[in-house]
Amino acid sequence: MIYYLTSLSHYTISLFLQNEHSTSQLFPVDKTCQTPLVPLSVNQYLTSMSIEDILRITIEAHDGLKDLNGNPAIPHPLAVGLAGKNELEQKVGFLHDVVEDSPITIADLRARGVEEDVLEAVDLLTHRRGMTYREYVRNIVCSGNLTAMRVKLNDLYQNQQRARETFRTQDFSGTAGERKLDELQHIVERHDWAVRYLEDALVIATRGKITIFA
Repeated sequence: MIYYLTSLSHYTISLFLQNEHSTSQLFPVDKTCQTPLVPLSVNQYLTSMSIEDILRITIEAHDGLKDLNGNPAIPHPLAVGLAGKNELEQKVGFLHDVVEDSPITIADLRARGVEEDVLEAVDLLTHRRGMTYREYVRNIVCSGNLTAMRVKLNDLYQNQQRARETFRTQDFSGTAGERKLDELQHIVERHDWAVRYLEDALVIATRGKITIFA
């Protein structure tokens, strides 16, 4: 028997957006979600591609990539994947930056055998050009996809941890250092807002109806 939370209703989303008391004024939001909610499929947790196969794709996609501090990028998706509470969240966590940071596309991942429930969440977690950060995070919430919401929070928690380490160890002296500090502070402020926004949305989501499938 499989238990999972259903996607958020339009009514619930609307209530959330009208009562987001902790949301920063930096990113004022509209009062309703314009995009249709994506229903969770019955096989939401029935995935078949192995974790090892997913890891191979992740390592390939991040080969040679560096983070903002010039360090290898691969530890970040590994940490996000390991933070997942089930196999689906782990797979999505490992792959969450693949489409955004490499030439690999959703179609490529599908051709290699990645399951549709994983692809749906990875697609939502891909921040594409032309989309503001507020729109990007809001789209994840409006989708009603709980896996994408939880993995995005794991991503943000890991980014917050990396930012704290950067503040502790980096030298921000000089003009270049001041510019880097300003950039980092802006990123941290944005991430802090997104954490509060998603945490509030998940509190409301997990009060919803539970559907049982035999």
